[in-house]
Amino acid sequence: MRILNISGLIRNDFISKKKSENTIIFDLDKRFQESDFDVEFLNVYVHPYSNLFFALISRKWKEYYLLSKLKSFNSDGHKIYTFPILILPFKSKLNKFLFRLSICLNLKRLKNVMGEFTPDIIQAFDVDKSASVAMYLSRKYNLPFLVYTREVNYTLFEYIRSNLRRSSAIISHGYLHKHIVEKEFDDVKSLLIPHGVPSNLFNNPLNKSDIDKNNIKIVSIGRLINGKNFDLLIDSISDVKCFSLDIYGSGPDENYLINKVRNLEIQDRVRIITKPYTYDELPEILSRYDLFALISYPETFGRVYAEAVVCGLPVICAVGSGIYGQLEERKEAFFVHHRDSNQLKNILLQIAGDPNILSIMSNNVLNIRDKFRWDVILNSYMDVYRNVLKDKI
Repeated sequence: MRILNISGLIRNDFISKKKSENTIIFDLDKRFQESDFDVEFLNVYVHPYSNLFFALISRKWKEYYLLSKLKSFNSDGHKIYTFPILILPFKSKLNKFLFRLSICLNLKRLKNVMGEFTPDIIQAFDVDKSASVAMYLSRKYNLPFLVYTREVNYTLFEYIRSNLRRSSAIISHGYLHKHIVEKEFDDVKSLLIPHGVPSNLFNNPLNKSDIDKNNIKIVSIGRLINGKNFDLLIDSISDVKCFSLDIYGSGPDENYLINKVRNLEIQDRVRIITKPYTYDELPEILSRYDLFALISYPETFGRVYAEAVVCGLPVICAVGSGIYGQLEERKEAFFVHHRDSNQLKNILLQIAGDPNILSIMSNNVLNIRDKFRWDVILNSYMDVYRNVLKDKI
């Protein structure tokens, strides 16, 4: 089975911000190579078109210009074909026309890819530009195409609606995007498939039977930016003195958060840890804590939630974001509004009154963690692939 991936979210060394991009496409490829499934992928990187004039304006446009001149490049051992498109720097109905013009201008590139690879299925990793290219190829070559709901929101232009409506299947990694699609389309089913978690995290599940009621330890992991809402977490912790908090991450909000901790005079209970860690170190790091909390919003999925669950930690996350909808409230997780500090504080007070609830929830998350195993997830993907080839979805 041959699958053509189309995405504007492929990590590469040409575009600065893409060096730390989510690696789900490469992860999926790697896991299938390690499995018994006969699946082969080829990747097309959709990126904004740039010319020599734009290249003089900024570093970003220079990087896009240099990339536009390439037909392909290698990243992490993967061959990536490039496909430059004309696109406005904001959501607009005009993008539909610009996408069609881009396809006409770069038709030869697409023909070369399709001629070399001859895919059975096309996957688009966003509902906008990637899905527009995928839909064109689907109609021209009579192939099924899947759409991942990245970049979906409550404002859907008609061409995005068309991309979703004409797709053979829609895959969401998180509840929020699945909910948006199913609310907009009564007759469309969005399938929920989470990210997988590396196997080493399954080796040493935690046993949270020894929680210190005077020092309940919370861990949070993420980039130090506004959308992660670490300030909300710090404020709530400051009022409930039996909790300590370690935040692992780096980013532009680092000084702001450090100063906030200092101003609240809680340096003895809250630490910002910017030192990088490896996946091999993650199980040992998580084993030091009783609860994982990240009030990030919006969050497509947030693999770190699944990593915490797999290691046996109950979770606090934002309603409608991250792992919301994949865990049961007050059985495996607590859900709060992403800017409601009082709601979060009340949850912490409830835990402080009965810390044993975390031991019970820890056992509960261990009972459901297998849903994040890669072998389970690969079987879910194979069900989708087989069904779209049979035209069952």
